[in-house]
Amino acid sequence: MTQVHGFDSRFWDGKLSQELLDWWEFVGIKISEGTSFVPRETPNQWYKAKAHGLLRLPFHYWRTSYWWEDPTEHGKNQAQFMYDTITTHFDGEYGELPPVLDIEDTKAPAGDRTIKSIKACLLELERLFGRKPMIYTAGWWFDPRIKNSFSPEKYGGWDIYSYDLWEADPPPDTACGEWTESAIVQYKLDASINGINAGVDFNETTQEWIDKVTILEEPQTDCEDCMIYEKEIERLLKEMKEHVERLKVVETKIQEIRDILSS
Repeated sequence: MTQVHGFDSRFWDGKLSQELLDWWEFVGIKISEGTSFVPRETPNQWYKAKAHGLLRLPFHYWRTSYWWEDPTEHGKNQAQFMYDTITTHFDGEYGELPPVLDIEDTKAPAGDRTIKSIKACLLELERLFGRKPMIYTAGWWFDPRIKNSFSPEKYGGWDIYSYDLWEADPPPDTACGEWTESAIVQYKLDASINGINAGVDFNETTQEWIDKVTILEEPQTDCEDCMIYEKEIERLLKEMKEHVERLKVVETKIQEIRDILSS
């Protein structure tokens, strides 16, 4: 299988050397967290990644609910927040790769409350985005909180292992849950390399997986600056209309003066 490399970086400023662009083909970008937080770096990363021709892998950092909150509603609300963030701030572009639920909140309790919230969030993400999301997690977090408490029979036949896995632990590591393979492996954490301003995590997948899940945005025009041009045309047409109206007023005044002079 052909290997494909990508990265994620919390504080990336959107600039990349040509060498890195030749190496990386996709980027994980944090869109949202919980029900209210959006990283300030996200918009710049989102648009710069597209400009660089990188496939975008949008992810939401899941937060556990408080004890008085309904975990199912809390999970749905987080999915809605991610969706609203993308549709409000990113012109409705969902990204070329599937939405990701990042589950690694160390405050999350083991067992039912956590599983219910994650289940609700994943199902709502699929409903909203119209495609099946994937999961980012690691064995150190997943196994004590979910693996040891989960079975599809307990949750109406819903199977968490039916979701593609973006595995967070760099190898060698322990297996995560009962997944038999990982769609993406994050094999190096917080590396410092030339050509990018911030620490990066290295990720690897296969071309076969990329081909299977990638959805490219349909180009609406051959011109990338079409929206700018369309707005400029609207502005000029408005100005022209205003000039025509003023010209009519001037012509009327001129005619009135001529009438007076000829009388």
